[in-house]
Amino acid sequence: MAQELFEKFLKQRGLKLTPERSELMTEIFEHGEPFEVDTLLFRMKQRGKKTSKATIYRTIQLMLECGLLKRLKVNPQGQDNLYGVCQIECAYDTLICSSCGVVIDFQKEEICSACKVITEKYGFELQSHALSVFGKCPACRQKK
Repeated sequence: MAQELFEKFLKQRGLKLTPERSELMTEIFEHGEPFEVDTLLFRMKQRGKKTSKATIYRTIQLMLECGLLKRLKVNPQGQDNLYGVCQIECAYDTLICSSCGVVIDFQKEEICSACKVITEKYGFELQSHALSVFGKCPACRQKK
């Protein structure tokens, strides 16, 4: 479904789903965890796939615009250096340690319900949502 959505999105922009874009998308969705561009590039090279950082950044930007990826703020100052998969109607909620940067995915029905109420109130159709909660993990709190 994600590939069909991405293909349709690209077609509307006069672009094609190139083999490189398809391979990147496969790697991102198969791995499923939040990632940095350098880590993705490393994984692609380990698998013998040829790609460049520029191609990765362009593909990520397209996937962000399409709604298949979300930027994750890993600190309250707002540095965007992680990306995560967020398919349509998918909740993407994360708990992020502001000290060590560990990211934990979670889903809470109350948050999903609140998002549905809010979108309906303003006449929107809910496609996805993302929530980042910052705090200090148990290990970092013990280090003080």
